[in-house]
Amino acid sequence: MRLSRALTAALVLSLAACSSGGKTGGTGPSSSTGNAGTAQKPMVIDVGFSGTTITRNFSPFNIQATQGMNGYIYENLWTFNILKGGEFVPWLATKYDWSGDGKKITIHLDPRANWSDGTKLTSKDVVFTMQYAKDHKSQTNAGFEWTSVSAPDDQTVEITFDAPAFTRIDQIGAIRPVQEKVFKDKNPDEFTNPDPVGTGPYKLTQFTPQQLTFTARDDYWKQPVPVKTLKMPIIGGTGALPRLLSGEIAWSGGSIPNVMKSYVEKDAQNNHAWYPTYGALVLHLNVEKKPFDNVHVRKAISLALNRQEIADAGNPGLFHPINLTGLDQDTQKDWIAPEYAGQVQKAADPEAAKQELAKAGLKPQDVSFDLLENAEWQDAIQRDKIIAQQLGDFGMKVTVRPLPGAQLTTMKQKGDFTAITGGTVYSGQTPYTFYRSILASEKIGTEYNWSRIKNAEVDDLIKKMASTGDQAQIKQYVYQIEKFMIDQLPLIPIANIGASTEYSTKEWTGWPDAGNPYTISAPWSGPPDNVYTLLSLKPATQ
Repeated sequence: MRLSRALTAALVLSLAACSSGGKTGGTGPSSSTGNAGTAQKPMVIDVGFSGTTITRNFSPFNIQATQGMNGYIYENLWTFNILKGGEFVPWLATKYDWSGDGKKITIHLDPRANWSDGTKLTSKDVVFTMQYAKDHKSQTNAGFEWTSVSAPDDQTVEITFDAPAFTRIDQIGAIRPVQEKVFKDKNPDEFTNPDPVGTGPYKLTQFTPQQLTFTARDDYWKQPVPVKTLKMPIIGGTGALPRLLSGEIAWSGGSIPNVMKSYVEKDAQNNHAWYPTYGALVLHLNVEKKPFDNVHVRKAISLALNRQEIADAGNPGLFHPINLTGLDQDTQKDWIAPEYAGQVQKAADPEAAKQELAKAGLKPQDVSFDLLENAEWQDAIQRDKIIAQQLGDFGMKVTVRPLPGAQLTTMKQKGDFTAITGGTVYSGQTPYTFYRSILASEKIGTEYNWSRIKNAEVDDLIKKMASTGDQAQIKQYVYQIEKFMIDQLPLIPIANIGASTEYSTKEWTGWPDAGNPYTISAPWSGPPDNVYTLLSLKPATQ
């Protein structure tokens, strides 16, 4: 599925705990990637523009900025590959070092990095970006709390905090530097930065309300840019599939129903679809409402579900049930306690479900509730109907109620509902962000503690995770939280959610896939994932 704006922001900006030592991790795209020649045709990309027009807004500080900006023009300091358990991926910065107490981080910039106007990127650019974001209370770029920031030399940035800040490592890495001469004295709520200057591999060379055109920089600092021209048109609705089949679109982030049959099998040699895991789909039961305050009722509902059938809805074979800890059994396996490694329930177990209900003094017919959903999300409504049918076959009465998005959001925030489904993303080096978002008391009524869970012991474990950079210690805290997930089932993990990606190898090879998951490959994914994909491509042999 395609990420919502909220999930995209969470994927890019959410917190994550990290080691107290500097990390050098992977090396990024190979500098040996060659050019594709002067006669190369443009690559047409479906980045999933919403609406019927594109706004010329390229300010990293503006929530309404166009999607064809981050990564292609503005780059991160670093990221973490959640497909490889949080592997560090350097970008504008080559590494970082924490002080022992986690109150100071030293960032080392890549000395090769330069702006598209030919000037060098320096640590002063990072300092300006952070101060500008702080002065204007930006939440979209460098929008996090810090005490001081300085530039000891041109390639070094030092940031201090008033408390251990290990869990801010994702936000720090997501800083996308801008030039002082462009943004100084500009109001970020008004300035749209129509002619952006960035460190990324592309320049904006043509703009229309229906399409963006980018041209590769000859002087890009990291490596030669293989794909010379990008065109990003508005596609809309069901328009992606026929244009993919015709070969007009080479790369899409659209969620195409039954994509294996409708696209891949039409040309199995060249057409490909890969929906890598970026989070978890869960069923939230409001634990402040009866009978969901009873753990046996929650376990009964969980046991009555056929997760494989739910996962296969719409796109068979691309999604799968996840571990009852909430973590994906494949991409997050290093964080799952050994005793819970096999806790993946695929098929329903109605007899065990009845036994759990009996412990609560109930029978299936005693349980009825509404399952609320956003009326605009037809695929989610169909998935919810499968859940309702499964629980109906078990004897419960579940009614799917589609509601306007704004109304549903208000009800979720106030706790005025019984059950909803929703996705929560994985991010960073550890499961800290994931568990904090769904379990911390401070997140009740916000994304994503919709189940309204409040447990002092879990809150304490989450705080302890935030206070240390010791990975071994963090893992022990994670294991204790997983025990709470298994024993109390505060919410019901169902399946992975995947970043929808379709691409053709007719013109280009080297795309990430399950065998080489070097990045999340969707063209709408956060930087540097999107450009990492492009920089890793090579011309196909004709």
